[in-house]
Amino acid sequence: MRGGLDPAAPVLDRAGTAGYVRNVVAAVSGAAASQTLAFIYAYEQRLGGHLDEAQRTLDGLRAGTIAAATPNPAMRQELVAEFAHRVAELRAGYDAIAQASVFAKPAVFAAHADYAIASATLDAFTPTVPVDLPSLIFALAGLAVGWAVWQTGEGVVGRLSARRRRVGRSHGLPSGRRPG
Repeated sequence: MRGGLDPAAPVLDRAGTAGYVRNVVAAVSGAAASQTLAFIYAYEQRLGGHLDEAQRTLDGLRAGTIAAATPNPAMRQELVAEFAHRVAELRAGYDAIAQASVFAKPAVFAAHADYAIASATLDAFTPTVPVDLPSLIFALAGLAVGWAVWQTGEGVVGRLSARRRRVGRSHGLPSGRRPG
């Protein structure tokens, strides 16, 4: 062991950062997961606004108050049909998310999200400090997932490093490195 480095130790442990990086990955994952419900609630509010606006437009088209902009009756009927479809689409997504249990909301959101509205929600989203029990549970779950992802990645890197050392030794090099 020259220079205080153990060639058999995993690469990240040699630098002394494996534990630190693992904890940072887990903390970032936990912090992100803690924002899940706050983001979904912000999305739900924005979705409700889109739904209200689409319904108002549909009502105006049906009542003829928007008829001046569309004097052609066939075109107006086509617009009514398109807005009715959009209202139904938004209503189905809104109802599904609003009625889902707190722990089912992320899966229901993923299944019913309008990604243009979700993107706008993300652009305007301000992280919150989670103080409700479900958000804290999501934070702990995110922490555990982040830690598990790191552990899995660390195991893969360790196996690849060990394979590299074995291959290097098979070439007769004491350091475990390939020639050239």
